[in-house]
Amino acid sequence: MKWRLVMIALVALALAPGTFVRTPMGEPDLRPILRMAPLTHEPRSFDGFEIEGVWHLTSPNDLFGGFSGLAAIGDDEFLAVSDKGSWMRFGVPGSGTGAVFGELDRARLGDKRQVDAEAVTLDATSRRVWIAYEGTNTIERSGYDLKGAQRAKPAGMKDWPINGGAETLTRLAGGRFLAIGEGKAGLGEVGYPALLFDGDPVAGAEATSFRFAAPDGFRATDAHALPDGRVVILMRSIKGYLPPRFGAKLAIADPAEIRAGEIWRAEVLATFPASLPSDNFEGLAVQQREGGGLTLWIMSDDNGASFQRTLLYKLRWDPAATRENAMKDG
Repeated sequence: MKWRLVMIALVALALAPGTFVRTPMGEPDLRPILRMAPLTHEPRSFDGFEIEGVWHLTSPNDLFGGFSGLAAIGDDEFLAVSDKGSWMRFGVPGSGTGAVFGELDRARLGDKRQVDAEAVTLDATSRRVWIAYEGTNTIERSGYDLKGAQRAKPAGMKDWPINGGAETLTRLAGGRFLAIGEGKAGLGEVGYPALLFDGDPVAGAEATSFRFAAPDGFRATDAHALPDGRVVILMRSIKGYLPPRFGAKLAIADPAEIRAGEIWRAEVLATFPASLPSDNFEGLAVQQREGGGLTLWIMSDDNGASFQRTLLYKLRWDPAATRENAMKDG
C-alpha cells in the first residue's frame, strides 16, 4: 500500500501544477529551433476521423514543452501556451515556417501557480487573444503580440480549486465564451464546473454557471467552436503510475442547451485507439477546409517529464458525414 501511495504522489507531482517554475540551470538555451519528426501509426482512421499526420515535436529551447493550449492563427500558423508560463508560435508541418518562443507577462512572477496557462482562444477579426490560468482562475486578454495583457478573476471561478480550475476556454460565435474547469464534482454532484459568459470575461461579462458531464474517468482539456454553433471538446483520461497511460476522446455539444445550474452533456464522437501514439492531449485547434470539412489539430502536454512527449495530430473530419451516418444508424 505504501508503494502504491508513493507512485500516486509521483504522478500527481508530474501532472499537477506545483509551487515553482522550472528554472534552467546555467545559461538558458533560447535558440528558435523546432523539430517535427513524423511518426508511423495504425490505424489510418477511426470513428469517422482520418489521420493525416502525427509528429513528435522536440526543441532544445528552454521555453519548449508543457503546452496545454493551442489556437490556429490563420491557415498555416499556431499559437501554443504552456503551463510553465511560455508560448510558442510555429508553422504547420511542412510549411517551412520556423518557431518563435517567448514568455507570458505573468512569467516574471516566478510562481508556478501564477503562470499555469491551460487554454488559449482568439478572435481573428480584432486580433485579440484570451488565456486562461488554472492556478489563479484568471483570464487575461492581449493582442497577438501577447503584451500589455489585461486580466480579470471572474466571480464564478472564485471557488474553483487551484489544481482543478479553468482548463478549457473557447470563444463562441457572437462573442460569448465557454470555460470548463477540471475540478472534481463535490459529494452528490455530477460533472465539472463550467461557465458560459455572455461576452468578454475580461470586460466583466455576466456568466451562467452549470456543470459539464464527461464519461467516467475523462475530463475536458480543450474545446473549439464549430461553424454551426456547436462545440467540439477534447477529453483526456489518465491511468496507471510511472509511466502513466493516457486515453483521449472527442465529443460534441450544443451551447444552446446550456441551462443555469443544470448538467450539460456531450455526445462522444470518437475514442482514440490504444494502438495510436498517445500522451497527455490538452490542446485543440480547428480549421475549415476548402470544399468543406474541418481539420482538427491536437497537441499533447509533456509535463516536463522524460517519459512523455509533445505530439501533434492532424485529423480530417466531415461533421455532415458524421451526422448523416448517425441518422442512418438511428
